Amino acid sequence: MIIGIHNNYENLSFNFGPTLFLWLQREHPKIVRRIIEADYISTQRLSGHGNALAQVYNHIIMPLASRRDQLTEIRWAKDYFRSCYNREAEGIWLAETAINMETISCLIEEQIRFVVLSPAQAQAVRPLDGLGDWVIHDGTIDTRKPYRMYSYASDGIRRGGFIDVFFFNESLSREISFGDILRDAHRLGERINTCYSTTQSVMPQW
Repeated sequence: MIIGIHNNYENLSFNFGPTLFLWLQREHPKIVRRIIEADYISTQRLSGHGNALAQVYNHIIMPLASRRDQLTEIRWAKDYFRSCYNREAEGIWLAETAINMETISCLIEEQIRFVVLSPAQAQAVRPLDGLGDWVIHDGTIDTRKPYRMYSYASDGIRRGGFIDVFFFNESLSREISFGDILRDAHRLGERINTCYSTTQSVMPQW
């Protein structure tokens, strides 16, 4: 028996591509209103930062596209996001989390502040102050911390700007997508709690 309904989008990050969201607006407008409302509620709790992320407009694999097309995808994504949530997008979801240095440059140019990537995409990290050694990673990077990527030209010279990165927890993602952890809310909550850290540390850079 259902004894109550809670809008989970108030408490987790999420993204919708324009194709799906336009269909929802047409077929299930009440759901869309609840999703937009959830993002607004999250901005009140998070000092203006909301739970919703933008998504590249056409689910294009960004590194396979020209620079012009990548900028177009980001700009369309930002414009659509603004029309839905009435605020500027801070983060973006890239199709298949595909990224390269050109994509990083485009995201920085379009003032995207953070992106979500797979832990397998992290090659090496070091402390943000640049004083420590680079540590090579094999997909086991600590996903409880944010990281920072700088843009570099082909000659290895650093360009201006940076973008922050959150690596998703791959094991938790796999359990939710392909396991049975969603059968028990208490078990899911306990599993999510194991992914948090109560200590603060220096943000490394990649």
